[in-house]
Amino acid sequence: MSEFHSEKIDCLAVALCKAQAAMPPAIRDAENPHLRNRYADLSSVWDACRKPLTDNALAVVQLPRCESGMVYVRTMLIHASGQWVSCEMGVELADAKGLSTAQAVGSIVTYLRRYTLSAIAGVAPDDDDDGNAPGVRAAQTPKAPGRAENAPAPAATPVPVTLPEGVESWEGHACAVCAAVVAAENAARCRANGMWPPVCSLKCRQELEAAPPKEAK
Repeated sequence: MSEFHSEKIDCLAVALCKAQAAMPPAIRDAENPHLRNRYADLSSVWDACRKPLTDNALAVVQLPRCESGMVYVRTMLIHASGQWVSCEMGVELADAKGLSTAQAVGSIVTYLRRYTLSAIAGVAPDDDDDGNAPGVRAAQTPKAPGRAENAPAPAATPVPVTLPEGVESWEGHACAVCAAVVAAENAARCRANGMWPPVCSLKCRQELEAAPPKEAK
């Protein structure tokens, strides 16, 4: 038996093939304030893979640990047959200015959970070059020509998340596609992406992608 998989993985492999065939891309619903780009956060990656995995008797377990100044997350993909595969990723717990050690560890764990979950499930989020979580030492990018070494980067434009005029709560709205009730979190996410009325799921979101989204008022 390998350190990273059970003796047999034939049942798991068949189940994972079926699950991956049903997985949509993870939606880029978060913004990196340092690189000023959008990326798929942990919640979005889970939204993309949770149902296809569970529908095919697959479960995910993620185990964080700290050792010798490093933070690790081991992610296991387990099939109902008992077969499993795993992967592990770790980064150095560097000085995180303005954060306590516990906060820095929590941020790194979330970062590692997202990357290892995407890798083991086969989810393909869009732009994922957001390695500026506290304590993660990202590679330096080349300096732009003519820019002073210590010149401050332009401030990122905040995404508006206020309620539209006349809307008192995110709760209870009907999906623009299927009329199902939209959860408050999904409604706020749609509003942040300039879509109103909101949609209840990734499937409904994809049905709207063929047409220009409605702008929130």
